[in-house]
Amino acid sequence: MNTPTTIEEQLNIFKQKLNKYIPEIYSLSEIKDSMLKKKINAVKERYNQLIKIEVTNTNYRPHCIYDLLVLAENDPNPKNRYASFLIHIETIVKEIKELIDSSLMPKVKDAIVQMMLAVDKKIGTNFQYLNFYGELLGTHFILKKGFNLIDIEKELPNGKTVDFVFNSKDDNTPLYMDFISYHNIDPSRYKTEEKFESFLRKKFEEKIIAKTVNLKSRDQFLEIDNKEIPFMLLPIIWGDPDVFLTFRNLINRLDDSMLNVAPMATLLIEKDNHGNMHYSFTTLSNVLERLEK
Repeated sequence: MNTPTTIEEQLNIFKQKLNKYIPEIYSLSEIKDSMLKKKINAVKERYNQLIKIEVTNTNYRPHCIYDLLVLAENDPNPKNRYASFLIHIETIVKEIKELIDSSLMPKVKDAIVQMMLAVDKKIGTNFQYLNFYGELLGTHFILKKGFNLIDIEKELPNGKTVDFVFNSKDDNTPLYMDFISYHNIDPSRYKTEEKFESFLRKKFEEKIIAKTVNLKSRDQFLEIDNKEIPFMLLPIIWGDPDVFLTFRNLINRLDDSMLNVAPMATLLIEKDNHGNMHYSFTTLSNVLERLEK
């Protein structure tokens, strides 16, 4: 494959790939050519590097949408993992659009645009685009659990904002939620279950305290306008879930013991006997149970 030379050639190729793999996302984003050009400039030196990586490392984890588009096109297998993941992202966004009020789509679009433009300058352990995709995955997950999306980035009395406001379809009970992505957590660094538990609890508590500072609270409830509203943090774990198997009992116990923290969730990726990729966003404890069978 010849490397495109001018920025206009690269832009046209980029837009062709966007329309081929994620046309709904590209259309919803209303992203301008000038913004795409900046993204191309940020990653242009990685084009040949990406091709070399794919040849030598089948476990490479893409760092941005650009990576996925280039590698999906470079792999002759139409069911390749990069194309499959792009289709999965496209499906999630389409379903969110169908499940929420149209007035909220401009706020959802913000997450989509940030996901498309996120670029890690160095290929290492950070995956910025997954942080924004995690917001979309978490939203889809809660919607499928019987909730309606009411607001995004709602201001709290302390000047902070809560990521998402849902309410129950059953009784209209409100639910405030923040989603936070964690990358490359390494349980092997902790020799005992107690030390790993302390690490996780500290991570989650830091986020909760920072968000709820100067707010009255009781257990998992925040006092907002003289009403008690449940606030939950949804931790999203990226990376290989196998590394958590040693601490499976701890993960199960944490699911039930943290008042303001929902069970940790992760994206399970499986390939069937026909080479098709399947994606399930579910609790980490569920994934570990399946892995042990």
